[in-house]
Amino acid sequence: MGKTKSLSPGDIRANVMALDLECIKFKLVNSDEGPGWSREKVEDVCVQYRRFLFLCATVGKGIVPTKDIDEFWHYHILDTRKYAEDCEHAFGFFLHHFPYLGMRGEEDAALLKQYFENTKELYHQEFGVEYGVGSADCENCGNCDASCGVYSGSGSCASEDSIEKERPRLEPLAA
Repeated sequence: MGKTKSLSPGDIRANVMALDLECIKFKLVNSDEGPGWSREKVEDVCVQYRRFLFLCATVGKGIVPTKDIDEFWHYHILDTRKYAEDCEHAFGFFLHHFPYLGMRGEEDAALLKQYFENTKELYHQEFGVEYGVGSADCENCGNCDASCGVYSGSGSCASEDSIEKERPRLEPLAA
């Protein structure tokens, strides 16, 4: 993940909020082209996805998506031109997806679990809510081993060589 321009966390937050994600949401609610999510779920996950992008851009290495956030991200990435333009606009660099975290042996699986726990903690500190919990989610979402789909099991917003930086303290990111 190579940084091409320097943006303040406040600028990144505003840019992420300004992203037009309607086409991604449309695909996700469409059962012929996507998973057929409810409108409520897609709106919840969109808020979580924007927060996830913000953390990826401001924290760097080790931010892990939930299953739903990862699926939203995949649909965004599939529109390659839009995704590249959105990344450049929002952060000033292309945000790579590293889908192999946790799959390369026991140490890697432990690292994934550690990153996920750290992501949950950072998300709660930054936004004041539990990671992966929205009005369309089940009651068990505080347990990453529950069958509700909070724990992604793979993927990370940054590869091993991604930048690391001190995380700024910011106001909560709202919908």
